[in-house]
Amino acid sequence: MWSDRDSFAQHMTRLRSLVRGGHIEVHDEFRDGSRYADRHTVTVEQHNGRTSRTEVYLFAELAPDGRFLRVEETTLLVAGHADDRDLAHIR
Repeated sequence: MWSDRDSFAQHMTRLRSLVRGGHIEVHDEFRDGSRYADRHTVTVEQHNGRTSRTEVYLFAELAPDGRFLRVEETTLLVAGHADDRDLAHIR
């Protein structure tokens, strides 16, 4: 699923309504000039009591000021309810 900035903002707003807390653990991180990549795990605790863990592979292009110009991610649910796969792109 491809998202522009507005779609990503909608995604984050929806997540905030579902998620009670969580944390991110970065396993690998690489930067080569304006290219950036990382592998991280997101653990999410939802208001409904479920906890899930998703592994994320992120590839990006950085602007000269360090902000992301473009981000591409793929996710893999490694623990949690099967419906939690939708958290990566819910709106």
